[in-house]
Amino acid sequence: MCGSPFPTAHNIDAQAGQRKGSQQAKAIFGRAEHLAQKARIARQFVYRKLEPGTAAHVWQVIHPHDTVIAAEDAEKFENINPDRIRYELTPDGKVAHLLKRW
Repeated sequence: MCGSPFPTAHNIDAQAGQRKGSQQAKAIFGRAEHLAQKARIARQFVYRKLEPGTAAHVWQVIHPHDTVIAAEDAEKFENINPDRIRYELTPDGKVAHLLKRW
């Protein structure tokens, strides 16, 4: 998405370096990128301060088919309206997949 206001894996290092807590964010995104590359899946990472309506706005702009979040944060994303929510147990904890067919 050239010109997109949302960071991708290619520019996440530059943008994460400008944010407070950037070392932790950089480590988290680095791990996510490594796992995604290893699994050979298409991905796009979004790093935004979560304010009311932010998640729904990102959802509408990007039109993701699968959004993965920590299961305990699922209620924070209730305004997204996915077609289905699938929970998965991973070695690092439970995650929720917000699935949508556009």
